[in-house]
Amino acid sequence: MKISRLTKNGYTLIELIIVMGLFAILMSVVIPSFVGFTNEAMVTKAQGDMRLVQIAVESYYKNHGCYPSTKTCMSTLLSAAPRILECPVYDPFHPTKNTPYGYDLSSKATSDAKYYVIYSIACGPGGCNGYQKGGYAEVDQNGIVTLYNDVLLWVSNGHLP
Repeated sequence: MKISRLTKNGYTLIELIIVMGLFAILMSVVIPSFVGFTNEAMVTKAQGDMRLVQIAVESYYKNHGCYPSTKTCMSTLLSAAPRILECPVYDPFHPTKNTPYGYDLSSKATSDAKYYVIYSIACGPGGCNGYQKGGYAEVDQNGIVTLYNDVLLWVSNGHLP
């Protein structure tokens, strides 16, 4: 007597569920590591950009005898003679991606300002990689930089207290 074997033309429901479960577990491990790489890349970009803006601010000071105003810093650096910046530099952490880095002077009168601080709006506990957005920084007449909402990315010719 010959026993015929039924041919299998597809996968059972159990096999599909097991494969989808394994795929979900794999994705839960892989996706967070990519998010970490993105934040790390934005931090590196912000550090480089702020250093570029710092060099541009110092160059402006050398050529004009004062620092650019806090309201028009980026446009001033873009239109200065001699040319200092070729294109605008934006904070990668800002949601709109077209907002310049924060900038503050030690005096409201640019001719009296001796210190400045350039900072990223990102980085304090809660948002980007465990940091909240919305931080800012100030610098006083003595060059002491004060950071608010846990700003971690900043450059200055001043110092922390």
